[in-house]
Amino acid sequence: MKITDYEKVRQLDESNIVLIDGNNGTKTILVSDFAKALIGLMNSKDFISGVNLSELDQIKTLSTNDKFLVGTAAGNKAIGVNDALFAILDSFVPKEQRRMIYRGKNLGSVVTEEQKTNIKNGTFKGFFLGDYWTIGSYTWRIVDFDYWYDCGDTAFTKPHLVIMPDKPLYNAQMNATNITTGGYVGSEMYKKNLAQAKTLAASAFGNLILSHRLGFVRYSLLVSFNPGALCPEKKQYAGDSYLCYKKKK
Repeated sequence: MKITDYEKVRQLDESNIVLIDGNNGTKTILVSDFAKALIGLMNSKDFISGVNLSELDQIKTLSTNDKFLVGTAAGNKAIGVNDALFAILDSFVPKEQRRMIYRGKNLGSVVTEEQKTNIKNGTFKGFFLGDYWTIGSYTWRIVDFDYWYDCGDTAFTKPHLVIMPDKPLYNAQMNATNITTGGYVGSEMYKKNLAQAKTLAASAFGNLILSHRLGFVRYSLLVSFNPGALCPEKKQYAGDSYLCYKKKK
């Protein structure tokens, strides 16, 4: 019986078997393995050159489930459309642009060692404006990069993120009565009402929280700001009043 006498098929499935004849005799191979073997005989250039992109269906929009094919050192990989743009930007954009490009990505429930490294080395790789951690019942969101850099009478030069919670941590008052005696430094907010906020921030970020020097108001009017009234170990919290100035060089 000649091979041309067999019934012809127009479709294949992975259970089909192909008959192969060679120097080692006649053998069989699954269609799925046969296809892989054929591709393996061609180099990448020959394989890609055989694909005419103009013959493929053309699209004008992308969906969240679409993927791009990327050649990497570890072989061909796929990347989702949503991740592709920021993966490209993340490879070269400086912090000055990261603070202007909103992404809003969930960074996890803990600051990873890789994230810590990329903050401390000042590259901020993997971070964009609006990215956040969900730690406990709070969402802690990135609102700026190196905001306090070079501020204070002693320049603050440690790379840092400015992070704020999406919702108020709790309610507190500046003073129990309608007074401004002692300015901000003399207020109940400064003296005790931020204690809980400090505890919550420390539980989320631990020793990653930095201190820097700020000039605070000790009098009742902002126009009476005393630049000599510096707090040497100040951690900034939402609701905390402050004045920042650059050190003259």
